[in-house]
Amino acid sequence: QAAVHGDSPWAVREASERGCAAGVFSAALEAGLVGAQREQRVAAAALFSGPACEPCASLSKMELVDDVRAAIYASKIICYAQGMQMIKEAALQLGWSVDLAQCTKAWKGSSIRSVFLDRVNLAYRRFPRLPGLAYEPSLAEDLGRLQGPWRAVVR
Repeated sequence: QAAVHGDSPWAVREASERGCAAGVFSAALEAGLVGAQREQRVAAAALFSGPACEPCASLSKMELVDDVRAAIYASKIICYAQGMQMIKEAALQLGWSVDLAQCTKAWKGSSIRSVFLDRVNLAYRRFPRLPGLAYEPSLAEDLGRLQGPWRAVVR
């Protein structure tokens, strides 16, 4: 029995129905499914030693920390972008009038305490017709700058 909790299963289904990319939600769902298969993971670990981790050897500890921080931030931008795109697509398909800036404001006052929501809110206030969050100029610039370290970390 898979131990999948949270919104990942719903989000993956909803994204699929809306025709939205949802790699972040899919990865979370898959991680939960794989995580629940402890016996198979232990058996596989006995069979496969895995590759030696050579790519990190050329980096200092601080360079690696900086690259991981950059990768986490870039991933956060994409997480929010995918979530906001799902809301936007659902609103279009269902004929709803949804103000994405107001959504972030409502979340900020609830259980989500992310400071990053302020940037998302500003993006949608400045550009209400933004085709996607990653297209907001300062976030697009951030993603361009962070792309190298992000790719190095996930390599």
